[in-house]
Amino acid sequence: MNFFPTPYADELLYSTLARYCMRSGNIKEIHNFEDLFGTRNCIATMELPTQLDALIQNMPANSKYTAEYFIYKHTLFPFLAAFIQEGRVNKIIKTMRKMVKVLFLT
Repeated sequence: MNFFPTPYADELLYSTLARYCMRSGNIKEIHNFEDLFGTRNCIATMELPTQLDALIQNMPANSKYTAEYFIYKHTLFPFLAAFIQEGRVNKIIKTMRKMVKVLFLT
């Protein structure tokens, strides 16, 4: 990724990623996911985004952003965390940072 838009104050990460997609010049949306997360296998979510560590890894060199910055400043997590037990809060943060694998049981 050659650039990343500066998030506006109180802007959701989802919106910042949408601005990246509009400015990236990529013809297909799937290429934006490759730029941002290094994979085609992801789904954009507004409330509690995941794979934030992958996003940070793909940021331009010398980027000042961290997963925690996005979690606390640009997601709905701080609002939801007020109603969740502390032990569960840490699990949610871990899930948001890492890539989540979905298992299908038969």
